[in-house]
This record gives sequence, C-alpha cells and structure tokens, in this order.
Amino acid sequence: MAFWARRGFGFGLMVFVTLLAAAIAQPAAAREATKKAAAAAGPAKTATTAELIAHYGFAPHQIGFAVRDLQTGRWLSAHNAQEPFLPASVSKVPTTVAALELLGPSYRWETRLVSTGSVVDGVLKGDLYLVGGGDPVLDGRRLSALVDSLGTAGIRAVDGRFLYDDTLIASAPEIEPSQPADLAYNPGFGALALDFNRVMLTWDPKGGPRMGEVFDVPPVDSVRFRVSGPQDPPWSTKAGALRYEDTPPPVVTAGLAPMAHPPQTPGESWVLAPTWKGSGSTWLPVKHPGAHVAQVARALAQRDGVTLPPPQPGAAPPRARVIGLSESPPLFEVATAALKHSNNLVAEMIGMTATRRITGRALAPTESAETLAALFRATLPGLDWSTFRLANHSGLTMDSRMTPEQMTAILDYAQLHAFSGLDYAGLLPTRRWGLEDDSDLPETRDGRLPVWAKTGTVYYGRGLAGYIVPRSGHLLAFSFFANDLDKRRTFDEANLHHDGRAIAAARGWLGRARALERDLVERWLATY
Repeated sequence: MAFWARRGFGFGLMVFVTLLAAAIAQPAAAREATKKAAAAAGPAKTATTAELIAHYGFAPHQIGFAVRDLQTGRWLSAHNAQEPFLPASVSKVPTTVAALELLGPSYRWETRLVSTGSVVDGVLKGDLYLVGGGDPVLDGRRLSALVDSLGTAGIRAVDGRFLYDDTLIASAPEIEPSQPADLAYNPGFGALALDFNRVMLTWDPKGGPRMGEVFDVPPVDSVRFRVSGPQDPPWSTKAGALRYEDTPPPVVTAGLAPMAHPPQTPGESWVLAPTWKGSGSTWLPVKHPGAHVAQVARALAQRDGVTLPPPQPGAAPPRARVIGLSESPPLFEVATAALKHSNNLVAEMIGMTATRRITGRALAPTESAETLAALFRATLPGLDWSTFRLANHSGLTMDSRMTPEQMTAILDYAQLHAFSGLDYAGLLPTRRWGLEDDSDLPETRDGRLPVWAKTGTVYYGRGLAGYIVPRSGHLLAFSFFANDLDKRRTFDEANLHHDGRAIAAARGWLGRARALERDLVERWLATY
C-alpha cells in the first residue's frame, strides 16, 4: 500500500516495532527497569487496589479499569470493568478505529472549486462554487493554493454568483451546545473548515478588538468584534469577558442583477466586556465556518487580483467543471494528529465522514456516533454492549458512556485487526506523567518502553486507554476511568467555567486522578 512509503508513518511504525521487539528479546532488562520504577512509585508499591484508590481520595465506585493480555487473550486486572463511565476524549479512539475500518488508512478528503459556464476574456460567465468535502485539516496555505487555480484557469472575475457548498456532512454552530460559547475547542462544523474553525481575536488600546492575521489568512468581516456599550444589556459577571451574538445577514446580489429573495449568509459577532483593557490575543471559535471559509477564499482571490462577488450558500451541480482541487493528507496521518492533539473538530469530521460512507447521508454528530456504536456492538458480540453510548465523536459531551471492558476490547480489535497493515498503537501518543503534554520520545530515561495511550480530560472526568509492554514482553491493552459526575453536574449547573476557585478545585481533582492512573500503570508494568 502507498501509505507504507510515507516517511512520517513509516518512521513511527519502525520505532514502535523495533522497541516492541527489543522488549520481547530482553525481558531481563525490562524486568530490572520496572523493578526500579516500582521501588519509586510510593503507595503503588505495596498497597492494594482499594487502598490505592482511597489514598488519592476517591470512592471505589468512582474508579474503573481493565487490563488484557493481547497475546493470550486473558483479562489480567479489573475494577468496575463492566460499569459505564464518562470517557471524555477517550471517545476519539473508537471514532478513529471505526473510520480506519470504514474509509481505509489512505483515505483523503477533497476541497474543490467548480464552475458552470465558460471563461470569456478572463471573465467566468457563470457561477463559481467552493465545495467542501469534509476536510478537517484544510489550512490557509492549502486554501490559498486552491484559490490560485482561478488564475491558472484564466479567471480574473466572475459574472455570476460565488457560492459555497458545505452540505456533504452535517453542520451546526457548535459541537456541544451546553459548553460556553467562547471555547475555541467547541467550534461550528460543516463540510468546509479552515484552521480548525477558529480565529484570532487581537486587541490593544489603539486599534481596539479585531481579527488578527494568522497562517496567511487575511482578516475578513465574517466574524466581527466590538466592545459592549450603553445600548447593550447589563454585563453578568458569570458571563466571562465575551458574549457571542449572530449578526443579520448581508443583502447578497447575484452578479449585477439583484435577487428578490437572496439566500442568507450568516454573520457572527463577539461583544467584549466593557471592562476589557490592555492588549493581547486569544483564539475564538467560528460558528458558521462555511460562510467564513468562503469569505477568506474571496479575500485571497482579491489579493491575487481576482474579483469574486460576495459568497452565498448553494449546492453545486453534480456535473460542474472542476477548476481546482486540494487534497488532504491520508486518514492515518490525520487520525494520528487528532489523537495526539485531541482536536474535537477533527474527530467529529472524521466520524461524520465515516458514517456518510456507509449510510449515504449527512448525519448529525449524535446520530452519526450512534451509528458507529452499533457497528462495535455487531462486530464484537462477545461483550455486554448495552451501556455503550457515543453521544458524539470527540467526547466533548457529558452524555457518552463506556465501560473499561468495552474500551479495552476496542483496543484489542484495533491492534489485532491491523487495518491494511496499520499498527494502531503506533498512532497513539506516548504518555509521560512528569510532563503536562505527551512526549514523542521513544523510550523513558531508564530504557523502558513508554505508554501508548489516549487521554480524556474534563473537569471531574479522566480517562486513559492504550497499550503497554511490561516485563513479560507481551503487549497489553488497558483502560482507566475516573469520574465524579455529581461534582461535574454542580460545576455545569452553576456555570463555574469562569470561577477561579472552582476551576482550581477541579484541577486538583484531575491531578489526583492522574497520579492514580500513573501508579496503576506502573504496577501493571512491574507485575505482568
């Protein structure tokens, strides 16, 4: 297969296979290293599971885990393994596993510019369409190259309409409606996306709030900013420093002739608190990405001397002429990045692309995720799947549930199924508990293999699922979850997302959960 020859994947796979072989060939060295780790692990060294859970301040029912030897098929260790937990971003594992199965590791998304009519003296006598293919990693550089194809085709102006088609997959202004509106990791989605559907808000006393130019993307007026004034309602201290509002759509014309009932292109505005001062910048989510991407494409064209009319939504005809095409990296590379950086938008778009392949429809995230959950129930019938629920593809929801046993079985399937030779463990990030972020180093300082695992983190919810190679040299799959759903419910109902004291308490809880997962993994490395 073509993807074997690609350097990024090939190198990562080579490192993984080499290290795994070394672990199997040198069990004595691995055993010595894990003994040293166990000696430094504090309470993990001698405490029972119940004592270890209590040591970190958790009730027994708040913790669940399962460990399976993939070589023998034996379940080695378990606690509440058949109880459902909130998985958070661990949900990205079943999403990517299902997508690799349904689409194939070498699948690529396409974003196209197509047209009707012909080009006469540099003018397109017809309509121009920007057609989204669900590419979750389209960036300013690739969009600019796509827009350059207009000049290559001899187009300097359009005597017709400029339309954008983002209907291939479902669209909505946010992934999770219950989350605060200003979270950059909770953007709108559709078949057109750009730079993960976020924009940079920049402000200073002289220039005021405005969109910053990043990644070669020029500022456009599809997203606007202003400071709250006397005409606005009183500002709530619990609302944070920003408030989102939709803006009335502009009047759109088609070419030179006004349209009686033009389609409405949505706009969006951010209102800054009246106390906003100083200078700085922050990422904000784009709520209507189709309109935004089209506006950016128009600005890029104008920068190149190509005049396009204001964009408006519209479905592209099936037989339109292709002017330009931008192709994404292959799915296995996109999935690897999504797992490492835990990008919610990428996970949602991967999942919705996969379900469109098997249903032929643009399913909303909830229905799309349930479609994938049904596939796991049918594919792995040996377990009780009655409690397995995927409410979306990213885990940015309080409604998904899975048991440690279910998650570990999915990891088992992913590794042994080997999608066209793909090593799923090699796609997962490596885990280092001494660092805030995951590390790419292939070995620990004492020579042991790292933990290949996906984390899941929300306030009062923690998950870790992946693979380890203990002293036996066998590859083990494991899943760990920690939940306090009562505290999480209180956090959400009281809207404490901007409360410093509440956030500090939640982070303290997460710190204890990370310490517990670390001690458990160190125990498994030393024991098995």
